[in-house]
Amino acid sequence: MISFLSSAKPFIHRNGDNQRNALKSWLALSPEVEVILYGDAQGTDEVCYKLGIKHVPNINSTPSGVPYFNAIADHAKQYARHDTQIYLNCDILMSDSLLQAVKRMTFKKYLMIGQRIDLHEDAEFAPERTDWIDQLNQLEKNKKISLHPPSGKDYFVFPRGLWDGISPLIVGRLWYDDGLLAFCFERSIPIIDATYDIISIHQFHGYNHLPGGVKEYNFGSDVEFNAHRLRSTHSSPLVSDANWILRSGKLEKSYARGDRLRYMELVARYKLKTMTGSFVLRAIWRILRALRFYDIHKLEIGEVLHAYGILIAEGKQKI
Repeated sequence: MISFLSSAKPFIHRNGDNQRNALKSWLALSPEVEVILYGDAQGTDEVCYKLGIKHVPNINSTPSGVPYFNAIADHAKQYARHDTQIYLNCDILMSDSLLQAVKRMTFKKYLMIGQRIDLHEDAEFAPERTDWIDQLNQLEKNKKISLHPPSGKDYFVFPRGLWDGISPLIVGRLWYDDGLLAFCFERSIPIIDATYDIISIHQFHGYNHLPGGVKEYNFGSDVEFNAHRLRSTHSSPLVSDANWILRSGKLEKSYARGDRLRYMELVARYKLKTMTGSFVLRAIWRILRALRFYDIHKLEIGEVLHAYGILIAEGKQKI
């Protein structure tokens, strides 16, 4: 089974509703699921008590109260009930597809990630119902959902102890997710893209929970901290850079989803450790793309929903 790890925003207004929906979706997966919330954001203690969730309010955090990822990982390594763990943003809805995907993992060490589905501001979705695919298909027909670009990473599945030695990164802020991927690339830890097999849904929200709003999220001191730990934010890692893909329950080797120039850039940066070489390859990539001499496949929401439908038809998913 799996231990869910997360850090919440204050449980007020829309963010509060979104997070309660997400937590309930995780708990609904199995009676054996464990959920641990870190930090002392407003309302966390009350929600944890009502839902029977473990609460760790005292965790190494920034002055503003945002936990460091390495502190969460260290605590979970020692105290979480399950060896398989997932850190994810507290407003992400998860379906049974996650548990099915975890069963397919054959690596001793790995990181599993994926692109999420974004609900638009006016999208109505009922997570308590069991017909998620039907709801998503209807929302896609009405153009009220979209597939988030591969630059965004909202969940990370990994075995206990994977993050030993990782530098401090501030969760929920720009660049922290890129830092997690960079850590794995630098150590040749397999990264699996599970976009085709895991249904993860992001509920719409604003940035009113931050003192400076979206500007704080993109340019605040926490972002500068993460960028410094990443060392270089040039051409940062993407979901599509994963070296394995989980599709229809099967693991397949991947070379940046067929983007060979991008794959060469990743090799230069993380295996050969030549930033200059990666810069040159990226420049070539951009030039060829601008001149329309080089095309890459862009994954679309319809393709992902079709893949989910096949899994359900084959009996590999419940939702």
